[in-house]
Amino acid sequence: MPSQVHHFRPANGADLPALRAFFDRVLERGGELFDAIQPMGYLRPSGFLPSYDVWMATRRGKVVAAGWFHLLDGGAVSVVALTDPRHDQLTDSLLACIEAGLQVIAYDGRFKIKELMAWVPGGEPGLRLERAYLQRGWTVTVQPWVARLHRVTVRRNVLLGVVAEALAAGIELRRLKAQPDEVEAGGQPSLGQVRPEAEVTWMAYEDGRPVATGGMQVISTGERVTSVFPGWLNPSALPDLVSRALLAAVLLHSESLPDALMGTGDLGVVKEWFEGVMEVEIRKGYTRVIDASREPWAWEFVLGFNPNRVWLRLRN
Repeated sequence: MPSQVHHFRPANGADLPALRAFFDRVLERGGELFDAIQPMGYLRPSGFLPSYDVWMATRRGKVVAAGWFHLLDGGAVSVVALTDPRHDQLTDSLLACIEAGLQVIAYDGRFKIKELMAWVPGGEPGLRLERAYLQRGWTVTVQPWVARLHRVTVRRNVLLGVVAEALAAGIELRRLKAQPDEVEAGGQPSLGQVRPEAEVTWMAYEDGRPVATGGMQVISTGERVTSVFPGWLNPSALPDLVSRALLAAVLLHSESLPDALMGTGDLGVVKEWFEGVMEVEIRKGYTRVIDASREPWAWEFVLGFNPNRVWLRLRN
C-alpha cells in the first residue's frame, strides 16, 4: 500500500463546496472546471451521496488533494485527480486510491473497463500530474482537440454538398423542436444526453429509424461548442456520413458559428469546411490498461469498497 494513503478519506456531499474551492484555488477558473467535471451522485433523505469513489485529503481545514472517476458509455473510464503544489507527495497515493476502486470493479466483471483515460489540466498542475501518471505505468495518448472558430468562415457549398450526399444515401436530417422529448423517444445517446440548453439539435434517421443526434451546447466556461461526433441512438449503416451530415447541418443552420469544435484524432476533411485561420489545441493525455483477471490485493479491496455503487448494482 502506498505510504500516504492514510491521509485520504472518502468524500461526501457535504464536501462538495470545499472540493470546488480547492479547484478554484489551484487552477485558473478552477471552479468552473469543477462544475463541468464534478463527481456525480444521487439524493437520499440523508443528503447527497457520491455514486463514484471520491477521495480527498485535507490540511488545516483545507482540501489539498482530490480525485475520482466516471464510468462512461462503452466501457470508458475518465479519471480526475488534482493536488496542491505544496503537497505533491500525495499525488501517487491519490492515484493509488482511484486505481484500487477500478481494479475491484474490473475484477467484479459486471462493468467491462475497456479504456481508462486521465483528465489533465493545463499549466504547472498538469505537468506534475503527467509525471505521476507516467511513474505509475500510464502511457501517453492523444486527448480530444479543440479548434477555435473565431477567425474562420464556413464554405457553405462544401457543407451543402455533404448534406446532399447524405440525402442521396437515404439519410434524413430533421431539426428537433421539442428537444428533450424527441431525444428521449428516440433512445439514449451513447455519448451523453443532449441538454435542453442546446441551441441547435438535429437528428439523423435511416429508414425512418433515429440513429444519432448532433447539436451545439453552452459549456461551463460560457463557450458554445459542437462535437464532430454525434450522440448515437442506434447502429448506423453509414456512421461516417451520418457524423459529417449532422455536423454540416448544425453549422449551416445555426444563427452563428460555435466558438469551438471538439473531436479526437485527425481533423481530416473538417479542415476543408472552413476558410481562415483555425486555432487548434491538441493536448496529451494518459491511459492505462486494467487487468480484469488480476485479483485485487487486500489493500485494494479495502480502498475499493464503496456501498454507494447502487447505479451498477455493484456492492463490493
